[in-house]
Amino acid sequence: MFSLMTETKQIHKIKPQGESFAGLAEELFLWAKEETFPKNVSADAARILQAQRQRLREKGLEMEYAMTSQDFFSDAGKTHSLFLHWLCEGEIIFRSDRRRPYKLLKRLRLQAVARFQGRGYLVHQLYFQREYGSDWKRSFRRILKCFGIGAVAGFVVSLYRILALNSMDYASLLIDPLVGALLLYAVYAVGQLGKLLVESVRTMPLIRRSGQTRMEITSVMQLLNHDFSFHEFEAELVNLLQRVLFEKDISDIAQYEPEAREGCLEDIIYSEYTGMMIFRGYHSEGSVCTLHVDLYMQDVYMTGGRFRQRRDLFHLTVRKNLSAKSDRSKRWNMQAMWREA
Repeated sequence: MFSLMTETKQIHKIKPQGESFAGLAEELFLWAKEETFPKNVSADAARILQAQRQRLREKGLEMEYAMTSQDFFSDAGKTHSLFLHWLCEGEIIFRSDRRRPYKLLKRLRLQAVARFQGRGYLVHQLYFQREYGSDWKRSFRRILKCFGIGAVAGFVVSLYRILALNSMDYASLLIDPLVGALLLYAVYAVGQLGKLLVESVRTMPLIRRSGQTRMEITSVMQLLNHDFSFHEFEAELVNLLQRVLFEKDISDIAQYEPEAREGCLEDIIYSEYTGMMIFRGYHSEGSVCTLHVDLYMQDVYMTGGRFRQRRDLFHLTVRKNLSAKSDRSKRWNMQAMWREA
């Protein structure tokens, strides 16, 4: 018991502050632009970034992050891990010599898991997750645009009445732009409210079910492995899926042939996690545990020179040997994966 406490004390002495990773988001953005690879990132995390870049170049594209990291925080995990979070805003831009840039206006949370390795911590899982909530800057710009267009339309109508219809109502030059701005804003507000209601009806059951999934998987896995962390599991699963989507050789992470992947998945050039996961069940045989889960991703495809966005549902079956000793054997392996049409 005494030796265990001493070991824990030593580990905490060498454990870095989370702030040492605060600049990692900016390093990632710089790597996409100038190929200066981020520091403190493991080879496993680097493979996904490099595989995605290779996919882009096969399609004649370059990706650029015109984003800023506005918020950063970290918290410690159970087993010598740091969970890192960045709030990022801006644009993701896909450039090509033969077509106009394709821009995505994004508000994302960059998530990472850093584990102690050797003499320091390395990021082993790194992925983008959609950040829900209102983007007030974007909303404010749209409101200003509505007021501007409505005011110009009202002014043109008033000017037409004065010049073409010989109206002497010069006060309308002030009143009509104001009425036009308010009317267009009212139309915009009703449209946004309707869109919000439709989105809420569609996503609220998923969000509620995803919250239950977190508790269900944690309850099941902590019975089998008391060191289980849902944060690490979630990050590992998202990274596992992204490796299957982007990498050509997946023999070390999957027990099925790469050719079993759908051909259309080769057109995915960007993938982000929506934060929604649904637990479908599990079974265990001895120390081997198999989980069935659904992951919801927001993907960008490039097919025939055209871009399109799609929210994808992936059904995953993953397996892990809980008694494994080596780091490689401790990982989850993909047994099956398919995308819902």
